[in-house]
Amino acid sequence: MVHAPAGKHEVGGTPPDLMFPGWGMDHWALAEEEGLEPLDAALDGPPDDGPGKDGPGKWRDTFEPALLKLGQLDGKQYVLPYYFNVMGWWYDPGVFKKHGWTPPSTYEELLALAPKIKAAGIAPITYQGQYPYYMVEGMLMPWAYSVGGQKAVDDAQSLEPGAWKSPAMLRAASMIAELKTKGFFQEGATGLSHTQSQQAFLEGKAAMIPCGTWLYSEMKKTMPAGSGMEYMLPPVVKGGAGDPKAILIGIEPWMVPSGAKNKEGAIALFRYMTSLPVAKRFVEEKGTLMAIKGSDAGELLPALVKPSAAFKAAGTAVWSDQFRNWYPALEKEV
Repeated sequence: MVHAPAGKHEVGGTPPDLMFPGWGMDHWALAEEEGLEPLDAALDGPPDDGPGKDGPGKWRDTFEPALLKLGQLDGKQYVLPYYFNVMGWWYDPGVFKKHGWTPPSTYEELLALAPKIKAAGIAPITYQGQYPYYMVEGMLMPWAYSVGGQKAVDDAQSLEPGAWKSPAMLRAASMIAELKTKGFFQEGATGLSHTQSQQAFLEGKAAMIPCGTWLYSEMKKTMPAGSGMEYMLPPVVKGGAGDPKAILIGIEPWMVPSGAKNKEGAIALFRYMTSLPVAKRFVEEKGTLMAIKGSDAGELLPALVKPSAAFKAAGTAVWSDQFRNWYPALEKEV
């Protein structure tokens, strides 16, 4: 089952053997209710090195460890990453070159650049106003991390008392408010859908936009001739506690229900899907990044070159905005 509601199948006692239910299902609640199969024993077995051929080492060692960790609950592996998305900002290098602008690496540089962009008749920033999580993952949480480091983000996601009103969170929120007050957001962006705002960016109506690495695949059919997109990390706060190379990512969760009839077959299939030859082909054909080490060694889409490099440069400073999955009600409030 791929990207389909799995809840009713679980309740009805007819779960699929392997599933990617998408982002709408609370798979952590399912894991806590013992509805998902622990996969540690399988990960300690050999990887698939080709059609039905065992490779050297352990299967778990073929995954990027920072991504594998995101599928763990209480020390057990219930969810496996497949492809993953890198969050950040995007700009059109042709537009920036034409005007002599340099992509801002710090918030202070952003404040200095934005008036110049605005003076050129272009909105400095647009965003997907109908879907606030783009701003949450593109501005609020990265800036809270930049100001307060991993602890500020962890405390907020763990619902530590007062964490959502910590100095780091309030500073991040005030930065967004400052950009709005100074008129640096595209007028009317609050009412734009994801594709409307992204199209405005591609048409040169806005200089920068927050989005994940799915941007090119989502918009390639409507990209105007001569337009471009290039990835950049969200501008960081000078002197902040966070690692300036840190990167926010999200995995696409695959899992095996505990009630599956053919668990061994499901695991064998996913071993094949995550074998290096298949992973490389997936990257090249689907235009996304995979959770398998070395899968980006093939031909990458130009739009993925910088995100891939940024992911590697981040080292252990890789984190995820998990509260959306842990607390769906809180995500709606935020």
